[in-house]
Amino acid sequence: MHWIRRTAISFLVGILAMMPIDSSFAQSTTTTSSLFDSSTIFSSTTTFSVTTTLQTIKRSTTTTINPESLPQTPVEPPLGTAPGSELFRLMSRLWTDIVSNNPRRADAMMFPELAYEKLKSIAYPADDYVNRLVYLFNLDVGAYHYFLLSNGTPVLLRVVTSPRDAQWIPANACFNKIGYWHLPGVRFVFHWGSTVASVGVLSMISWRGSWYFIHLGQYTATGTKGQIYDFEYGPGVPGPPGSC
Repeated sequence: MHWIRRTAISFLVGILAMMPIDSSFAQSTTTTSSLFDSSTIFSSTTTFSVTTTLQTIKRSTTTTINPESLPQTPVEPPLGTAPGSELFRLMSRLWTDIVSNNPRRADAMMFPELAYEKLKSIAYPADDYVNRLVYLFNLDVGAYHYFLLSNGTPVLLRVVTSPRDAQWIPANACFNKIGYWHLPGVRFVFHWGSTVASVGVLSMISWRGSWYFIHLGQYTATGTKGQIYDFEYGPGVPGPPGSC
């Protein structure tokens, strides 16, 4: 039996001798554990140990909060229309979606549905949102598209608004439970060749300090066709103030 024990020990020592040894282990935090218990397997007092490096893996998680799930704030959104401004970027995106006739993508810039349900003090605000606001907005995107491309390729020149027309609409006005900022009649100024013209966006309102489209060409349906709001040759006049 002694020769079996000696052979087993020699065999295990040979295996461990062939294992690669990383010199960096000496610089690392290590734990040492006995692979074999000599009191139960061997009568010899020889023990074998392995050095391991402990490594902690850190995971980062990002939580995105939907703004429409948060309460309204009285912060007035920016009113500047210079290239690169928030309002100019928003209007430019809508212009691109109109010219490409992409109402589905334009819908993403509408006032959020959940916020609208919080805002309105009417029966079935979710139905009103889908069956009136989104329905009319999509019709109007199509109408703007066909009108703007009816006289050649339109090229956006600038966006024009009147900051003094922006108005805080308080709670309990216009069938609303919550206040918001309202901006009427922001205009696209564009050209067809050498002809400068403009057309308006009927109404924008705010949620938590950002502008959203709520009406493009019409408030209520006047049939099954989209409407164009306030087309004029030349830059036109933004507004008028009022409404909600």
